[in-house]
Amino acid sequence: MASFKAQYPFYTPNAWESFWPWFAGWEALYLLHFVALEFFFRGFALHALSKHIGSLSIAVMVVPYTMIHFAKPFPEAIGSIAAGTILSVLSLRSKSAGWGGVLHFAVALTIDGLTY
Repeated sequence: MASFKAQYPFYTPNAWESFWPWFAGWEALYLLHFVALEFFFRGFALHALSKHIGSLSIAVMVVPYTMIHFAKPFPEAIGSIAAGTILSVLSLRSKSAGWGGVLHFAVALTIDGLTY
């Protein structure tokens, strides 16, 4: 989609840079970004809230999570509602935010690969 090609990939090598290892380095840092993001939303916010308000914590957490996607392409912003909910259920059931980080990164890596 044109909206995704306009937004992604975030990293494009300069003319003087080789694709590897710069792209691999960028993706490694991108993975850390997603791990931190997931541990904040699905780890800290979701699990702390779930102790007090149960499964309603999913809806409470999905609102700010969706808001950080407002500047992204429209299908991604809308999809973040479903993805945030699914990743939250997965996190609550597994008692870990790690799988969300891995899945989030896999989607981002796929989008980067498809938009090059």
